[in-house]
Amino acid sequence: MTPVASIDIDEEMERLLSPRTVGLLGKMVDLLRKLDEAGILDAISSLAASDVVGELAKVLLTTDLVRLLNGIDNLLRLAGELSDGEAVDSIEKLLGLAKALNRLGVLDSLEDLAGNPELLVDASKALLGTGFIHLLNNLDELNKALTAIDFKALASLMDALMRGLKAGAGPQDSLGLIKAVLSNDDAKRGLAVAINVLSKLGATIAPPQ
Repeated sequence: MTPVASIDIDEEMERLLSPRTVGLLGKMVDLLRKLDEAGILDAISSLAASDVVGELAKVLLTTDLVRLLNGIDNLLRLAGELSDGEAVDSIEKLLGLAKALNRLGVLDSLEDLAGNPELLVDASKALLGTGFIHLLNNLDELNKALTAIDFKALASLMDALMRGLKAGAGPQDSLGLIKAVLSNDDAKRGLAVAINVLSKLGATIAPPQ
């Protein structure tokens, strides 16, 4: 048999009754008294009941909570990123953009689009169509063309066109048309512009080989 180690009772009592140990015991007693007065000890005692522990275990061991605990590092890293002033400013701008899109009804349209598989397929076909891809490839050229347009002049031209269409046809015979052009300064200017436009348009068309 292995001999039992002898214990020096006096030494152990002296260690347990040292001022430091007595002070720690006093603090522990004070802590237990405060916990008891606050009802925390009763709550812990109730929690120790088997049915309560079982329900608590069900809550703590759910798939969502386990997944959350597994991703806690990512959450902490995200929290660190969100504490950055630039990130907060970016999020505020993003939220402002989302609010503006919501007021315009764009988000509702996107929600309807996402909830309608057939509409989503049609939209995908349109976005992936040859014409749309060609447009994207030539977006810079289109932007240059739109920038070069004098929209005020274009609006005036469209207004003149509509007024001319409302006025209806003039002389039908060739001689009458020539007399109308030669006697009307506005018609002569319009004809000069039309000839100039036709000339520029023809310059863009390659002659047949």
